[in-house]
Amino acid sequence: MNRKNHIIDIKQTDIIYDFLFIGLGASNSLALIALVKNSAFLGKKIAIIEQSEKNENDKTYCFWAQANDNIVLDLATIISHRYDFLRVNQSLLQNIENQPYYYIKSIDLYNHTLEQVNRLAIPIFRDQVSNIFDTGSNYVIQTNKG
Repeated sequence: MNRKNHIIDIKQTDIIYDFLFIGLGASNSLALIALVKNSAFLGKKIAIIEQSEKNENDKTYCFWAQANDNIVLDLATIISHRYDFLRVNQSLLQNIENQPYYYIKSIDLYNHTLEQVNRLAIPIFRDQVSNIFDTGSNYVIQTNKG
């Protein structure tokens, strides 16, 4: 996109955010949780643009990790299942306890993330991003509503 073809008028009333999350899927939820844990939001303006309410179990999130990895410790309360053994086709059962496979329901991740969002009073704009402009010094996010 060529910036010269777009004139961006940032009004004095427009809010400039330090962090703006577009969507609350797995990646942004995990990034938000990690940033909250590390106090990266202190003194920063944060917002989220998410079209849906995130109030249904629409996916599952699975990952491999060791039991003492940060992701396991941070998400322990929402991990639905841990698999310590696996079988491929008709092979013998294999022990994977040193690198288990974890399963999380998406609704549990959404609720966990939204608890953090509510606790920090992070605004959520129920909208969809239609365009992103790079002004050279910041980005301007245009949504369907403005």
